[in-house]
Amino acid sequence: MSVIREENVTNPTPFKVTPMPADYEYWTNTEIKVRVPTAGWLVNNNNIISGPEPAVAVTGRIAVRNPDGYDDTGDNELIIQFAQFNSVFNLGSGNQSFPRKLIDRSGNGGYYLVFDPSFNDVHPQNIPDAKQDVIDAFCEWNAETAAKLEIVENCPTGSICFKVSGEVLPNLPNGTVVLAAGGSNPSGTSCTGETVIVLVSLKFNTSQDWITSSVQNPLPNENIIKNTAYHEVAHMLQLGHVYNEGSLMHPMYENDQIIDVDAIAGGTHVSNVSANTACANPLQQGLIASCMNPATEK
Repeated sequence: MSVIREENVTNPTPFKVTPMPADYEYWTNTEIKVRVPTAGWLVNNNNIISGPEPAVAVTGRIAVRNPDGYDDTGDNELIIQFAQFNSVFNLGSGNQSFPRKLIDRSGNGGYYLVFDPSFNDVHPQNIPDAKQDVIDAFCEWNAETAAKLEIVENCPTGSICFKVSGEVLPNLPNGTVVLAAGGSNPSGTSCTGETVIVLVSLKFNTSQDWITSSVQNPLPNENIIKNTAYHEVAHMLQLGHVYNEGSLMHPMYENDQIIDVDAIAGGTHVSNVSANTACANPLQQGLIASCMNPATEK
């Protein structure tokens, strides 16, 4: 079985990706249940592929191929509501893909992030409002998913804190401008069929023109910090791109993006499964106090 991803803005050539053995949940003479892969093998090729783009199979058509030469492709496109990042490991019995999960890295249930001084270069005209846009985006995601990715003013003593920063980000190989990058690093090994996130980061491209959400009628070249943060925080929540026009997780997003129902479904799924992580201290779901009462941040 393969998933065909159609031609789109970030990948001009359609291709097929074959699920790994661990992706097949069951197989009978009349029905196949399989996780749509975000990592796998190209059809007729033993080279494994995994993220980043374009090697992410999400929205596409399903093709079935067997050793007898039978090859058929569905007429309709499979619409994927959300995509959860996978990691690939060889545990001695061949490559397997494992969904990534969040854990408690802060000691307070999730992850702490602080503003690096370089963030001041993102929108130097109004640094407080620029920071508030980012804080608001994190708080809105927390309200929707109960996952604790929390901005703190100062890193608590003895805690691990990650950065929200500003730097010049290179364009993609096809010339597409990268506005921002919500990143995460998975653990180097897997246990009990899962991979955990040990590092998160959020970077804004300081070479772009940024404004805050308080500005009315932005110019075509201006990018709203909060709306961009919605998309990038979703990546930190382990959501990949989906090719549904107008969705928050479409790779080409606009200033009118919101945290839509599909993204909420994905973020909630990751939050829920992360609360049962066996490899490390699991994510502790709950609302962030400073988001419920912003005055406590001061």
